[in-house]
Amino acid sequence: MGHKQPFRPLSWFLLLGMALSIPCLAATVLNNCLIYWPLYAHSRLGFCILTLLFTALLLLLKRWITHKGIHLSNRFLYIAAACFFCIQIITAALLRHTPFTDTEQIVTAAVNLANTGAFETSARSYQYFSWYPFNLGTVYLYAFLFRILRIVGITDHYMIIAVFAGILFAAGFICGAKAAESICDGSTALLFVLLCLLCFPFYYCTAELYTDVLALPFPMIVLYLYRRAQEKRGKARIVCIVLFALFSLFGFFIRVTTLIMPFACLISALFQKQFRLFFVCLVLTTACLLAGNTAMEAANERHLGKENLRVHRLSIWHYLAMGLPAQPDEGYGQYGDGGWLLLSTSFDDPEARDRHLMTEVRDRLYYLRYPSRMANMLSRKNVSTFGDGTFHLNQLIEADEHEITNSLKSVIYGNGSLYPVYFHLCSALFYAQMILAGLSCVEAIAMRRTDGAPVFLCIVGAFIYLTFWETNARYFFMFEFLLLLAASIHSVPDVDAHHLSRSR
Repeated sequence: MGHKQPFRPLSWFLLLGMALSIPCLAATVLNNCLIYWPLYAHSRLGFCILTLLFTALLLLLKRWITHKGIHLSNRFLYIAAACFFCIQIITAALLRHTPFTDTEQIVTAAVNLANTGAFETSARSYQYFSWYPFNLGTVYLYAFLFRILRIVGITDHYMIIAVFAGILFAAGFICGAKAAESICDGSTALLFVLLCLLCFPFYYCTAELYTDVLALPFPMIVLYLYRRAQEKRGKARIVCIVLFALFSLFGFFIRVTTLIMPFACLISALFQKQFRLFFVCLVLTTACLLAGNTAMEAANERHLGKENLRVHRLSIWHYLAMGLPAQPDEGYGQYGDGGWLLLSTSFDDPEARDRHLMTEVRDRLYYLRYPSRMANMLSRKNVSTFGDGTFHLNQLIEADEHEITNSLKSVIYGNGSLYPVYFHLCSALFYAQMILAGLSCVEAIAMRRTDGAPVFLCIVGAFIYLTFWETNARYFFMFEFLLLLAASIHSVPDVDAHHLSRSR
């Protein structure tokens, strides 16, 4: 165990921010293990027993690795990344499916854009992306891939996306291990890799084809570049900061919530009194985001029309309303019939729509003014978000093809014979990871160590976002690397002091 860092007023604010992750993680584990809501059928006793068992085993593994000082070798890291990639390609082939809903809209629009230079000629695409233009970043990315690979005769769109997602996954996996080594040491990196190997949804996630898996690597890549910027000097530091800003932008194009990580890094730099690093990162990242968003908006308006987007784009009030399921049978796509989309798209006047939704949000907040009602809603919503350790990836993978044709589908499909066992194992492991992450944060706070602050601050940001916004079991998946990194962190005296001295 390391020595406590000296008292620094700004660091205490940072430690307080890190500490907010502890009640978030603890409340989630207790809520999902002990409270029953009908969204996911589970055995509370089974959850409790398996969670305690996996927690004990993972704690023993962590203690053994750190006590023995076993470090991750680059050879093992790259072999593990290659194995992940190969298995993901195999499972993608086994899970080949016809995408539907959001995924189908994105892939179809990307194919049309790659082939004809326009996707808005399809009435379905025109209507869908007028409501959800935030998904157009993925459309432009897929269309670019389809065009480039068509030159060399590769036209299997499904496998193009799966392979690209696998490459992105490997990059995030390697960056996560390198970030773990930078924050602590090689034993932390090894534990991160082993925890990833025990996360079963990772082995088939690339078959989903949606932004849940594409966004997964970006928090790790951005965190790694931030750590490198802390450690480097001169031109090397500037290169890392430029890449930090660019990958923040790329993540933003895929899913806006990837920006939680660069925000967490900036907060960490500010409260660690690394003012020069904070200022340069802030300026370059802001410039990239403004320029990139302007270019994206121009492309969207070129395809869909500025006035059309103004009228039909769903506003923030739509998602806040979906995030307040006041009654047990209300919600979006999970509890109830998900009528929010029908309501929000029934208006031709965006101002009238937003006024109606604002009134609905206000009325729901007023209804939830009693602590018991608010607690009831938050408990149900917490189960909706964290009640399935498989992250409901099967929901999009099953698509229109519900028939079970191989053993893998019998495990991960919701109607598969082995799915109940798989569901309980994955969920209990998920909660064990949360417990380890919470204990890591307690240890870091006790030792007044803030090297891992961006990790825990990002977890806090993810919980805040999922508390207020529309929610789904898939939405936390993009933060799963982050959770595993948090679970791997431990205090190392020499390394922490070394990082502190180098980051000044």
